[in-house]
Amino acid sequence: KLQFLYLIDRLRASTDSPPDATMLPGGLFGTAKVMVLYTLVRYIDFTNPTNVWCLLAAYTTAQAVYWVAMGAMYVLILMRNDSKIVKVHETGPMGQTVPGEEPKMVDMTVKAYYTAQLGQLAIRLGMATAVVLGIYYKWELNPPLFMQIFLNGQQVYDSNLFKILVLKHPETKYPLPWVFKQPMDLSQFMEGNSHEDRTRKRKQAKELEQMRKANLKVQSKKAQ
Repeated sequence: KLQFLYLIDRLRASTDSPPDATMLPGGLFGTAKVMVLYTLVRYIDFTNPTNVWCLLAAYTTAQAVYWVAMGAMYVLILMRNDSKIVKVHETGPMGQTVPGEEPKMVDMTVKAYYTAQLGQLAIRLGMATAVVLGIYYKWELNPPLFMQIFLNGQQVYDSNLFKILVLKHPETKYPLPWVFKQPMDLSQFMEGNSHEDRTRKRKQAKELEQMRKANLKVQSKKAQ
């Protein structure tokens, strides 16, 4: 039952995120990858102690690599020391805004924004790891460990920060601010669908587009 619930949560996460989110890839392709992992894990004999030890070793090594990559990205942010000022929305530690409220616009350096985004990614990785390790400690379930070896790596690889800092994609391909949607986003149930709500959402979308256009001009200065 827990394995099924974990799969459902991963499927929801893979389809809820917008294209520029720094979570899991959305759409059918992301869902297909989760289904492939779930299919593969069913063919592994976890009653064999050797397989379990190999899984634990692979899981530990993979998590260490991901956190080293996070540290490397932080060093790259410090080395770039990008002091250009961009306008972004003030968000919580997980990148969320308060449902039903107008997000506050703030000025922030690119360096500070990237550092905040890296912190949010670290929190998400840490929470996912804590949940899976808790499940393993309490019920000794191995499939979530196997799946998270790939899913945590996918979070890091698909993040805009990794693409910009490590893969050297042009910054102008990812205009600020980035949007992150929580895997368990309840805002759709907390907000209404009245004319005022629709008007406010359109206003926020227009404001976001204007902010991105303005920030794109600032980001382009370095590329010239």
